[in-house]
Amino acid sequence: MPDLQFVHDHSLPHLSSLCLSCVSLSGAVAVRALCGCTQLTSLELYGVDVVCSDLSAVLLCMSQLASLMLCELHQLESLGFLSAGRLGQTLTELKLWNCADSSQRPYQWADLHPLRQLRELTLMRAPMETLDAATLAQYQPPSALLPALVEFRYYG
Repeated sequence: MPDLQFVHDHSLPHLSSLCLSCVSLSGAVAVRALCGCTQLTSLELYGVDVVCSDLSAVLLCMSQLASLMLCELHQLESLGFLSAGRLGQTLTELKLWNCADSSQRPYQWADLHPLRQLRELTLMRAPMETLDAATLAQYQPPSALLPALVEFRYYG
């Protein structure tokens, strides 16, 4: 797996899958490096210091992204980046694990709604706005809110 400096220096437009784990990496550095990976279909980010606007900028460059896993992104203040670029037409798998911290406002369920092709959704310790049974039931397949969804896992 290439390191981030290599990705940044060589602009890897044909790279299809990338897993990046850097606790000390700033969002600006990640954006510069990842925007050159325009053909990614799978992206995993672990412990990168990015905010919603950083992810939006990166995802605008990725027109084929089908799988996105975000883990330990404690600066991520919202899920608004999910409306960036073509994600609504391409993203089929989304996993959010332990993103944000308890001092931030909860994520909005409505930010997931543009993902019309999403087939698999996993939320683990993701601070969502309402956690009652009725809200969670709306996302269980078959879901009118996410019509392609076949698997939904939520771990509070």
